[in-house]
Amino acid sequence: MIRLVAFALESAISAQLALFAAYLLSSRARAPALYVLAGLSAALAAMIAGNLMIGATGWPWLGDVVLFLDLLAPPLVYLYVRQMRHPASQLRLVDVVHALPAALGLAAWKANLLSSMDVYVIGCWTAYLAAAAYHFLHDRADYASAALRRFIVGLLSVLATTLALRVVMSVEAAQGRPFLEGVPYLLVLAGAFLVTCQIIFTSLRYPGLLSIPGSHVKYARSTADATDLKALEQRFETLFRDRRPYLDPDLTLDALAGMLGAPARHVSQLVNARYGMNLASYINQCRIREVAHLLTTEPEKPIKVVMFECGFKSKSIFNREFQRCLGTSPSQFRAKAEAE
Repeated sequence: MIRLVAFALESAISAQLALFAAYLLSSRARAPALYVLAGLSAALAAMIAGNLMIGATGWPWLGDVVLFLDLLAPPLVYLYVRQMRHPASQLRLVDVVHALPAALGLAAWKANLLSSMDVYVIGCWTAYLAAAAYHFLHDRADYASAALRRFIVGLLSVLATTLALRVVMSVEAAQGRPFLEGVPYLLVLAGAFLVTCQIIFTSLRYPGLLSIPGSHVKYARSTADATDLKALEQRFETLFRDRRPYLDPDLTLDALAGMLGAPARHVSQLVNARYGMNLASYINQCRIREVAHLLTTEPEKPIKVVMFECGFKSKSIFNREFQRCLGTSPSQFRAKAEAE
């Protein structure tokens, strides 16, 4: 039963990835990230299909192909994450060096220089996923919109979980238990299936978002009548840093747009694209940061006074937003700050 479910999942994942790679290559866009994502999708599709063919035909040479693709996939993940930063760095000839771990690993395995190929494969995946996560976290602000950031976080999280399950599979195999017939392998396949579904659904909802760096900027500019969103963003950040308009409890979108000298719809588009939330949520987030600062630096001031000073008029909204942003109540936050 487990093997039948595994076969169904493997077939579905391979077909999804192959179709997605073909969809990407049929695009008129010519972004390097598109080709990297298409290559990654095709490599994973061929790897899974190769495993299925090995089970059906028993051809031993297919194992080498699958191993090479397995080692080639992690650097493609890293290159994809690096390319989706906006503005993206151009792919260079030196990036071919990322194929060396796959070539050297396969050569070492064929020459019997490695006692355990599982350790080498897991090591490659660990190193490249860590590098991709570091690159993303270091330049997180350059990965907009919020939908793209959520996708990359989800992708890396699922791949990291899958890697952990592969470690379990390796341990089971070393103990003589066939991992292809175990629950960990089914969980790996289920994770891969979820990733492919996420990729496809996100691509359908946000065309170009996952394969063309800065596509969100192009979209925003087209809907903003060619307004210089970068300049508007700088004015927005300067205003919020220097004048703190969110302290005004009656602040509205129109009033904020007047301060920035921009149409209200452009300001709304900017906040949605840059911060992944509507203006009201962003203003409340700024107010909560101010509240947290005052609760820490002015412990003698009543919480209700701090609430009004920071722009809140409703105690229920204040408590709800404080709990949402900081995960605790204002009184508990102050008590913890005083104890420290």
